[in-house]
Amino acid sequence: METTKNMKAIETMEIIETKLDLRAFNQNSQIGLLFSIFDNLKSGGQVKVVCDTDPDSLKKEFQNADLETALWRVDKLNDELWEVAISKPKQDSHKNGECCGVCGGAGQR
Repeated sequence: METTKNMKAIETMEIIETKLDLRAFNQNSQIGLLFSIFDNLKSGGQVKVVCDTDPDSLKKEFQNADLETALWRVDKLNDELWEVAISKPKQDSHKNGECCGVCGGAGQR
């Protein structure tokens, strides 16, 4: 009975927060890991990243990789630590004739 109750609670959860602490990974693999995670986010999904380097450098890497459509929100936790929420725009915008921000306009053709 209790198991069924717990399963129903899990089924009704709409958002599960995903947080990645980049400090746990080698610096030379952090951006590749982040690209992979962003690429595999569902439309409208978000990942929160904790980092001890200036997040502007991560954002520049995204821009250089033509991932400028990623939505960024940066919160400075202290002088040496940031939390960055990176979101992938919802792709259903094409239904309204708008760009989803992910496909580079291919979905509007």
